[in-house]
Amino acid sequence: MILVTGISGGLGNLIFRGLSKEDGLDVVGGTRSGDGVSARRIDFDDPASLAGGFRGVDVLVFVSAGYAEDDVVLARHDAVVNAAEAVGVRHVVYTSLAGSGDPMTIALPHRWTEARLAEAPFEVTILRNGLYAEIPVGVAVASAASAAERPASSPPRSARDGRPSWRGRTWPTWRSGWRRRSSTTSSQAAAAATRAGRTSWKASRRSAAGTSPRR
Repeated sequence: MILVTGISGGLGNLIFRGLSKEDGLDVVGGTRSGDGVSARRIDFDDPASLAGGFRGVDVLVFVSAGYAEDDVVLARHDAVVNAAEAVGVRHVVYTSLAGSGDPMTIALPHRWTEARLAEAPFEVTILRNGLYAEIPVGVAVASAASAAERPASSPPRSARDGRPSWRGRTWPTWRSGWRRRSSTTSSQAAAAATRAGRTSWKASRRSAAGTSPRR
């Protein structure tokens, strides 16, 4: 059985629907509001829900927990890995971040999770996803609003304190993320998860590139 977490979100739902169309796969979805019928209850903030939710699962498609303080995300992800270990999941597919995102603060939880998964006894596939389009759009909107509120006589931050502006420091990362996004799309994530699932059914050991945390 393959379980996809976070199916109420955009990426999780896309992966779930893609896998559900594949012949010969037993696919179930999980979400924090799961009713146990249409979807299993998988709440990263409630570790007690995870062991039961992962029961009988061979392949876990672990969609990252989203945006929160780093310690919150690390606790959520650690709970997922602990539960997967406890119930005997054989393969975990994790939606991580492309290497071009390493300079960004959101990379830290992803890299920590990759390291934690590398210590686990099951097989691991790391998906290096590019940035979601709404992230730079949201940053642009927030920056525009901040600029509109600043008095015309107020110089940019870089001119006031002598440091590089936030935008100047971050823009190359966004641009690089957009270029990389085309190489790891959500549909490819679904395909990778499918291949992982079929391999797990055969109980074989994966040795191909991309089955362990690496850039």
